[in-house]
Amino acid sequence: MKNPYSIYSRQWLGLDYKVVISFLVTLFIALVLFGFKLATHVTCSPITINTTGEIKTAQNNTFNINEKVQFQASMSHSQKIEWDFGDGSKKVTGDKVQHRYLLAGRYFVNVVVNNKCKETFMVMVKDLKSAEISNKAVAESAIIGPDAVSAGLASSFTTAEQASSYEWYIEGDVAFGKKTTNTINYTASNTGTVTLVLLLDKDSSKIWKKTIVVSPPGTTATVPEKTITKLEPLPPIYTPPPKDYSTKPEDPKPVDNTGPVKPLVTTPPAKKFARVPDQEMQRLLNEVVDKKLGAGDFDNYLCKGGDTQIKVDGEWSTFKDLVAKLQKKKKGLLGSKKAKVKLVRQTPNPEMDNKCLIFMEVTVDY
Repeated sequence: MKNPYSIYSRQWLGLDYKVVISFLVTLFIALVLFGFKLATHVTCSPITINTTGEIKTAQNNTFNINEKVQFQASMSHSQKIEWDFGDGSKKVTGDKVQHRYLLAGRYFVNVVVNNKCKETFMVMVKDLKSAEISNKAVAESAIIGPDAVSAGLASSFTTAEQASSYEWYIEGDVAFGKKTTNTINYTASNTGTVTLVLLLDKDSSKIWKKTIVVSPPGTTATVPEKTITKLEPLPPIYTPPPKDYSTKPEDPKPVDNTGPVKPLVTTPPAKKFARVPDQEMQRLLNEVVDKKLGAGDFDNYLCKGGDTQIKVDGEWSTFKDLVAKLQKKKKGLLGSKKAKVKLVRQTPNPEMDNKCLIFMEVTVDY
């Protein structure tokens, strides 16, 4: 006996044609999406970064104000490298670029390769003061020239110091640039005070500064005199009356030592920090996922404890927020998934002799 419903449906191998067609269309779309993802997939290899300044310093990634710094990055199969220097300046593109920082401070530099692979590191920019010069008398006489000038008029400055290279610049004045002769001419455009800097042999221990007063055009340039305040006469020195030794002094009363003993005040020992490789820090963070460790267990690694800056998957956060994120499961269609730390890059604090971390970049997956 024939199936009375067979006239309303067609079958192939026991399956309705509509079901077979829907399955084939879904399979085709999935293959197209998989092929597109495979064709546009970018593998992020380790990014090699080098920084080079004009002045030799003992600490890595530490530079001076207005110093020309060369940044270089490389990665296998790199096509585009973009730099963000962290000081509000425009982003630049290239595997080798140059930049000057005009203000002292701590800056986080971001490098993006092929619009996907990211790397973040920190640079320190310092302002060299004349206090860093060991011989102050020599420092004051190293730059020879007027202490006051008029705006719009050229003034000459020179030095008697012998060196293989000379470098002159005005603090905060990028337009002046850098001069490389032992004698320079300087024409001020604005009134006020400027600081002229001389660097010899590209050695930070051979740097001198001179403050110059700039007066308006047509006036006599003079250095303002120091204000002398007249001091009031001091009161007469108090002289105590002579002691009378004719009477016998009273015997001192016994001291009562039966009272409570005050506890000794001790100074807490200095906090000790430890450093571990990136792979070990990754393992420790994965133990946070299983709640075997908490935020307080990392205080001996982090300079600021839970408030240490962290960049998680490209977004800024703090370490205590990172711990909360790692311990929270992510809900999906097939149930909850635990976090997994895939990559860790640590940045030590040069101001603490690189003993603790000031910044850390973490990549998390589920």
